[in-house]
Amino acid sequence: VLLPEDDLNLGCVLKSPLIGLNEEELLTLAYGRSGSLWQALADKKEHHAQFQKAYNTLSHFLGYADFLTPYQMIMEILQYQAGYKKLSRRLGRDVTEPVEEFLNLALQYERDAAPSLQGFLQWFRSTSNEVKRELSQTEGKIRILTVHGAKGLEAPVVFLVDDGSRPDFKQLDAFAWENASQEENRQENSMCWLPSQKRDIPATTTLKEDLLIARQAEHKRLLYVAMTRARDRLYICSYGKTAASVDSWYDLCRQALEPVTAPVVLDFGEGLRLQELSQVPAVPLGDPGTLQSEPVTPPPAWLQTAVEESVSGTQTLIPSQLDIEQTGVVSTSAQLYAIRRGTLIHRLLQVLPGIPLENQQAALNQFLQNQSDIEISERQSIAKEVINVLNHKDFSYIFGQNSKSEVAITQLQEKGVLVGQIDRLVFNENEVHIIDFKTNLDPPTRPNQVSKAYLAQMAAYRSVLREIYKSKKIKCFLLFTSAANLLEIGDDLLDTLSN
Repeated sequence: VLLPEDDLNLGCVLKSPLIGLNEEELLTLAYGRSGSLWQALADKKEHHAQFQKAYNTLSHFLGYADFLTPYQMIMEILQYQAGYKKLSRRLGRDVTEPVEEFLNLALQYERDAAPSLQGFLQWFRSTSNEVKRELSQTEGKIRILTVHGAKGLEAPVVFLVDDGSRPDFKQLDAFAWENASQEENRQENSMCWLPSQKRDIPATTTLKEDLLIARQAEHKRLLYVAMTRARDRLYICSYGKTAASVDSWYDLCRQALEPVTAPVVLDFGEGLRLQELSQVPAVPLGDPGTLQSEPVTPPPAWLQTAVEESVSGTQTLIPSQLDIEQTGVVSTSAQLYAIRRGTLIHRLLQVLPGIPLENQQAALNQFLQNQSDIEISERQSIAKEVINVLNHKDFSYIFGQNSKSEVAITQLQEKGVLVGQIDRLVFNENEVHIIDFKTNLDPPTRPNQVSKAYLAQMAAYRSVLREIYKSKKIKCFLLFTSAANLLEIGDDLLDTLSN
């Protein structure tokens, strides 16, 4: 969108799920062109239905480039151009999490800077954003990963597939660091040119030998990483000419395990099986008489000292779960729905105040349209509830410049560690106001009607902030969003629950 003449990126977009050209179509479009790929698409669109469709879609995005914020542009692609459905169709449900995180980053950028597509791309490239996912929960799927991508993961069954090729350790780059182990310490390291063997000098010969040893060690280290991904069962497979594949992973494993394994016939061919690790003999370390014994250093005294029991214990106390007494029984489905609804409202009240007023309604609508698991009527109800709170004349100070959202707190107590997150904090000269959002559909109208669970939560928040802001008065409020009603919880009610 920013640079249509960028052939490489345009080619990636054309092959992506958003456009969907295949290899043959892209070759037809790109091969033999006299200008840019974008110009070739414009010239050939009349003769190919897929090219016409791709050109129309990209022209649509180009028309919006100067008018939409990054978040709006992404939503235009995902929602109105069915981009999310196309991504899901090719990549499956796993695409949901990175897409949502990408949208969150767009909102974060717009909250902190004047929104523009070029500014967003520069900001995105300059920040280290990483989405960590629990890939070990495969949900019955087969995951294909490189060894590097599998680091830190585990699966019940792992197939280690070797292509059977012989690793070429001697194929070196033209330049190398003099000390590979200190590559990151560039100030104390030198870059060396590695000439051909005829032009070698003793220094480069030694460096090549060190690099060879380092590459062989890295080759075996990666094998160790691959083999230790399996929890219950590991299959080591190969294809190609395995007989000539000396030093391949398959060859290394076969040589080590062949003496202690038994032949087995599997559904997909013959192989060797190792069932018990106890069958593996101990590796001889050499002649004991030739080994040099090192002096044994006695362990430090503290290693023999019993660890004292922590005064605070290990229990984690969460203010929102300090239920003094539970009243009524809520069905599981209704409770899960209430939690989902409350999470959406909390998220909107956290994010929308940071978006310019003229863009808040559009952002609200786009966010809720993406929640396909919520009925349309309920989405409309949530939108109305959020807008009523944000536009309420008595609540403007809650979302003003002197406020902070989602403030994490921690306090060490005798019963454990208190960990919580305050929805909103408002600061003025002499006071700090704690505001906690509640999404009850049948909210109380007076402080003395508030449940003890909510009171215990506010008392816990107050105790933490009193330790931090000792010179200021701490006031507690519950904002019931369904009725747009702000209740101040007085110290008289909270003092009964302080302990």
